[in-house]
Amino acid sequence: IRIVSHATIGMALVPQAIGRFRQTHPEVRLTFECVRQHVLKERMINQQADLGITLFPIEHPSLDIIYLCQANIVCALPSDHPLAGRQELCSDDLRKFPVIRYEQSTPFGLLLDRLFEQNPLGESSTIEAGTPSDACALAEAGTGLAIVDEFSARAHEGPNLVVRQIVGAPRLQASIVHRREEAMPKASRSFIKVLHSQLSPALAA
Repeated sequence: IRIVSHATIGMALVPQAIGRFRQTHPEVRLTFECVRQHVLKERMINQQADLGITLFPIEHPSLDIIYLCQANIVCALPSDHPLAGRQELCSDDLRKFPVIRYEQSTPFGLLLDRLFEQNPLGESSTIEAGTPSDACALAEAGTGLAIVDEFSARAHEGPNLVVRQIVGAPRLQASIVHRREEAMPKASRSFIKVLHSQLSPALAA
């Protein structure tokens, strides 16, 4: 099974599912790679991957989507940050501090534009990250607040980095992408079942 995933969900959930899948299907050969969203779509369209796992919509006549789960957009910040004592934050709270940006044309860059549409980020937000995982590492180092998906945030959460909910932030829908014109192999169907079983009840809802 050739699996490609957006790095957000691919850094934690997918490796866990692969490990569990291997326990019952040791004979199945798997390849796994985290890629950017546009690369994931190209790999699926060009038949260079069997399953794609993403947090962002993909539309193409040759591809079908299987719903996986929803995920919150959260803020990852240093445990000693002034906002760390609050359990929920809003965009007005966040814009008072440096926020780590993303390239504007990327899915997370567009998401930040949407989140701060009414109150644009200030000039202090001058650090740009390539992925949410990069943003979490930068946040832990004290360079700014990381606005990320909860998969990325939980993978990095620890004594020096805490995760807080953002009031009014959009929810992302994780999906499994496969080619429409091909019958899905039994091994791929089995892997999808394992992937679903890895989800917490809150995410699966």
